[in-house]
Amino acid sequence: MNKKNYIFVKCKKGVLKKILLNDITHIVADRDYCKIFTPSKMFYTNATMKTLFEILPNDSFLQCSRSIIVNVDKIETINNRSIFINSDFSTTITNTYKKAFFSGLNCLTTGYEARKNS
Repeated sequence: MNKKNYIFVKCKKGVLKKILLNDITHIVADRDYCKIFTPSKMFYTNATMKTLFEILPNDSFLQCSRSIIVNVDKIETINNRSIFINSDFSTTITNTYKKAFFSGLNCLTTGYEARKNS
């Protein structure tokens, strides 16, 4: 199977917009639409959260709540259950998605950040 590094999203009537998967930071469900965020733009689509989650690669995109999918490659920090993607966006991992979210991450369970000697 040939994995694509992009999706086409219907943004307006008759208009499909190509979005590179690596550019997507996160996706937020908003009633009957989803908002797809990139560093430079936000796209509205009438695709459901379920549809988007099924077509996105599950090694790069994880659902952290009923209404939010994050691109794991864009996560800067996870503090307990708070996810920080950039200075503009943070969210919380809900109880329902906690186990699946953390099992989808490639993380060590113990460790610390060492200080650099000056």
